[in-house]
Amino acid sequence: MSNDKKYRVLIVDDAIYVRWKIKKAFESDPRIIIVGEGEKGGDAVEMARALDPDIITLDITLREKNGIEATREIRKFNDRARILIISALGQKRKIVETVTAGADSFLLKPFTDQGLLRMIEQLKKGVEPTG
Repeated sequence: MSNDKKYRVLIVDDAIYVRWKIKKAFESDPRIIIVGEGEKGGDAVEMARALDPDIITLDITLREKNGIEATREIRKFNDRARILIISALGQKRKIVETVTAGADSFLLKPFTDQGLLRMIEQLKKGVEPTG
């Protein structure tokens, strides 16, 4: 896998500040292209289908449908994208539920830019970029 490949990322979180923080962290990696941004579970499913991202960051607590439900729906049509759940709900039961739904990893809020980027690097190892 070449280092000049671009990774298409979809960011979904109901908090505009968290979306901004994720985007800011990604600015340091020129291989990351943000292809979409949403705030509801329905956004995650619709945008994942339309944009075919390589990586999806997804909160658990979202309007319409939560991140776990959105992950299950996304997995019905896309098993290639890597899904990173980023949530303040860090109980073991929630983490297990996200992985069972099809998420690839879990990052607890609040997170550091370095922690997020390390997690994204791990996820990139498991996906061939489309960009």
